[in-house]
Amino acid sequence: MVKEVMRHAPILNDSGKLLGSLWVIVSSSGWNSTQQELFEEFALMLVPALEGFIQSEQVSATPSTPVLLSQNYPAVVAFERDGTLVYGNPAAMRLWNISISQMIELKLADLVLDLQNISMMEALSTPNTPFGLRGLRDGIPFQLEGLLSTLELGGEIHACLCMRELGVRELAALETSPDTLVLEGRLRQFARQTQYALIEWDLRGRVLAWNPSAERIFGYSEAEAIGRSLVDLVALNSNRDMLHNLGKRLVQGLEGSSNTNANRTKSGRKIFCAWQNTSLYDTDGKVMTVVSLALETTVQVEAEEELRRARARDLALREALPDVVFTLTRGGRFLDYHEPEESTFYLDAQEIVGYKLEEVAPLELARRYRAALEIAFSNGIADFEHNLDIGGIQHDFESRVVRYDTEEAVVIVRDVTQRKRDEQHLAHMAFHDKLTDLPNRELFGRRFEEALRLSRQSYRPLSVAFVDLNRFKQVNDTMGHAYGDLLLEGVAQRLRLLMRPDDTLARMGGDEFTLILPGLSKERAEEVSERVIHALSQPFVLEGHTVQIGASVGLSSFPEDGGDAQDLLRIADRRMYETKKQRKETRV
Repeated sequence: MVKEVMRHAPILNDSGKLLGSLWVIVSSSGWNSTQQELFEEFALMLVPALEGFIQSEQVSATPSTPVLLSQNYPAVVAFERDGTLVYGNPAAMRLWNISISQMIELKLADLVLDLQNISMMEALSTPNTPFGLRGLRDGIPFQLEGLLSTLELGGEIHACLCMRELGVRELAALETSPDTLVLEGRLRQFARQTQYALIEWDLRGRVLAWNPSAERIFGYSEAEAIGRSLVDLVALNSNRDMLHNLGKRLVQGLEGSSNTNANRTKSGRKIFCAWQNTSLYDTDGKVMTVVSLALETTVQVEAEEELRRARARDLALREALPDVVFTLTRGGRFLDYHEPEESTFYLDAQEIVGYKLEEVAPLELARRYRAALEIAFSNGIADFEHNLDIGGIQHDFESRVVRYDTEEAVVIVRDVTQRKRDEQHLAHMAFHDKLTDLPNRELFGRRFEEALRLSRQSYRPLSVAFVDLNRFKQVNDTMGHAYGDLLLEGVAQRLRLLMRPDDTLARMGGDEFTLILPGLSKERAEEVSERVIHALSQPFVLEGHTVQIGASVGLSSFPEDGGDAQDLLRIADRRMYETKKQRKETRV
């Protein structure tokens, strides 16, 4: 037969006022299943029933008994001096996730880990004094705050433990000195004001603390974040596994970590954050929680990525350019150097980078580069041309110096030797006869005008001669144009031998040549005319064929025949035709 005992417990408020009574039926010999169900139903129904009673009854009682079911310490268990549990309220059942029937079969040490370190007599001698301890739920420790007192049940005095679950910082605050509490207050202020997201999470990865910066960075309010998985809140699908593995290592105390991760906000926006993660340990060296500091670095990461892309573009551009490219400081020191494979410099970056201009380039070239640097740092850009002897061959270069910040400029050097040669060749072709390489009509006109100008200034004589070949058409018609070209080349060669350095010999076209004879009077010019006639009357051998021609020469002189270029040329041309006509008449 089951013996049942009615046990009674008073219900008091914080001021010691009696608010009501709690009656609990306990058994000295166990319970059957029906009784267990009835008792659990009675215990669960008792709490709302008491609420109405508490509001109506205000009776004085001794203040030494703790307030059961209060907001401060809602979970209550009573136990014998050997630790056997004899009572637990619904809050205690919810705290450990067990039924009352399961609870009264346990000892207090099955629910609370730190009893071996607590002196029951000392706790009972200072009733209602909070202290920290650890509960054990589903095999995992969690932090509690509790106080011990006495409780009368059925006329017997029992020890009573009232508890609430709390965070690490609350427990630490109860056990620290006043100075440490001041520091704790400052740390809380730091947590509220810092730009870092400060997040504390437990061994299951659930958020315990979430400061305003965490709200700002990730978009979740504190109420939304507390109790949720940190990985679920901030991880991208692509890095969830990595963050889970990192969390496992942190709760195992294997490592702290510093890294930059891609994360997401509540709205789904992708951001980047720099994380510092630190495991916190209890006095036994076991990990209690993990604290993470996160600073959003999206702008910096994107800027670094853009810088990386810009450097890649710069490198690709340098590789694609056929030019030498290098960077100089304002002081003329090389910071980098790139030379294409087809470059004519044949220098290595190690021979240049870190050195000054004067240590690498000839002094005159270094001086010109420094002058260009000054212009570039003043105006943004400077261009100049220079030449350099490389392997005994003169090369022409164009250098462009471009400032791109206050202390550095990029220099692009292009070898324009071939271009210069092409330009010179084109210019030469524009003013010279293609067959004989003598000055053509255009260049002759320019030189004649210049020679006439100098003669006017110096009052020196000047003569001009027109030379027309005799019997050239006959050679051209009977032997062909190829022989005619050979004959013209031969005539040019003989006439060159008669010219002084300051004289000009030109081919005007066909078989007509002209001579500019600076400083020669009409009499001396006639002597030159005779030498020309004599030279051209000698036989020419053209690929084994001997031909003999002659020449007719017409002269005009400054100032005797006039001072205008057109007049002098017209007179010389007329006299040449007069001479040619006389030769024909004489021959007839």
